[in-house]
Amino acid sequence: MKVKLAAQLFSSSVADAIDYCHNKLKLQDFIGREATVEFLRLINTLFDVLNSRSIRQHGYKKAVSKQNADLYLKFMHKAKAYILSFKESRSGLPILESRRKTGFLGFLICIKSFEAIVKKMISSECPDLIYFPLYKVSQDHVELLFSAVQFHGGSNDNPNARQFRSAYRKLLVNAEIKCTASRNCIPLTDVKILTVSSSV
Repeated sequence: MKVKLAAQLFSSSVADAIDYCHNKLKLQDFIGREATVEFLRLINTLFDVLNSRSIRQHGYKKAVSKQNADLYLKFMHKAKAYILSFKESRSGLPILESRRKTGFLGFLICIKSFEAIVKKMISSECPDLIYFPLYKVSQDHVELLFSAVQFHGGSNDNPNARQFRSAYRKLLVNAEIKCTASRNCIPLTDVKILTVSSSV
């Protein structure tokens, strides 16, 4: 699944567009849109919190700190309850018991991890961190690494151990990972994995 496309679909701008079609344009197709709009806004806010990168941002895009930790924890509790109550259809299976559970289970794992990070590193009496940008622990960095490894393998998407080692060494010598546009995620920050001289 292309996460970059899903993140654009589950956004507050799509929710605003649906509201506009109902409230301003009075389109009959958008009657009963409330649940969809609520879902879109919740997922959008979850993406914002889990992709927070800076303390200078506003709203839920701001990195978690002691000042906003309670607000974020309250939202995460609400999101967790919402996901746990979510069903495939009105009379269908709970989403976590269905075949479509993967994304929702991933969100629940992220919420649990978020709660643990905040409890241990932000909200403790002697916090380890002043703030924590959650983007730093996202899967994007691993995706970018594997995208670069696959890029070095040419058309081979499943390198064997020798091919992986060779591609990884090339990356270490070049000391930079570049993303290709056709992969699953877009780099939001320029993060170097390490600096190595070419004499190694």
